[in-house]
Amino acid sequence: MKTYLLDTSFLSAFLNNKDSNYFAANEIATEFGSAIITVPTVVFAELTSFSRNKEFRDFSVKTSLKMADETPSLNESNLKRYIEFTKNLSHSFTAIDSVILFLAKENKSELVTFDKKLQKLYQSV
Repeated sequence: MKTYLLDTSFLSAFLNNKDSNYFAANEIATEFGSAIITVPTVVFAELTSFSRNKEFRDFSVKTSLKMADETPSLNESNLKRYIEFTKNLSHSFTAIDSVILFLAKENKSELVTFDKKLQKLYQSV
């Protein structure tokens, strides 16, 4: 079964009809069907940091929790693999992006993102 890993940029666009990527996100979401949807715990951390609009923050976290079939994380069982994985990455990525990228690859998930730099790296590793 196909697995999609959703990142913050996608969820933010998908859940916000004022986002410039809103329609593209909804079009992408039609492809999910019965696939497994994963949302990493670090994405929830990013979503909870939306402090400008607390109503949207609460809505996005609640809706994302409902969407997620799985919530992969960096933990004791995969930490050494993550450290090895990051040795081959450029240092121009944030720690959160490197974890998202690692979890997508580790779980053989298709990364769903509007972050062009992250998508390019995902396709190359």
